[in-house]
Amino acid sequence: MGPGSVVADNVVGGNGLDGISLFARTHGNRVVGNGVQGNGFMGAVPGDGIRIFGGGNHIEGNRVVGNAADGISIGRRSFAPLGSLPPPNGMGNAVRHNRSYRNGAWDLFDSNIAPPCDSNVWASNAYGTANQPCVAS
Repeated sequence: MGPGSVVADNVVGGNGLDGISLFARTHGNRVVGNGVQGNGFMGAVPGDGIRIFGGGNHIEGNRVVGNAADGISIGRRSFAPLGSLPPPNGMGNAVRHNRSYRNGAWDLFDSNIAPPCDSNVWASNAYGTANQPCVAS
């Protein structure tokens, strides 16, 4: 997926791992208005509804419910040691106006803990659980 791509108005369900994933070095994309439900139950590890590894992406107006792991998750790395992917991976994302409920781990999750959420912006989301205070804004 190149910069400026849009994933919009889809119904995404029943995938073995993540419903929608933006992998490392995917920047400047939009994930908007999707229904993401029931993903992540068949892989080697539980999957998320929406999983973001890249930076500078906009995640807006999605409904994310009942996924095996996290609802919406920002990860700074994949399966490599912390700091192995250079910035801006997992940084500078905007997560706004989403609804995320009844997911297996957290409804909203940001792996950037020092500093909290780094440069990701979480705003006006409706959710049940969040992994740290900066996600809960």
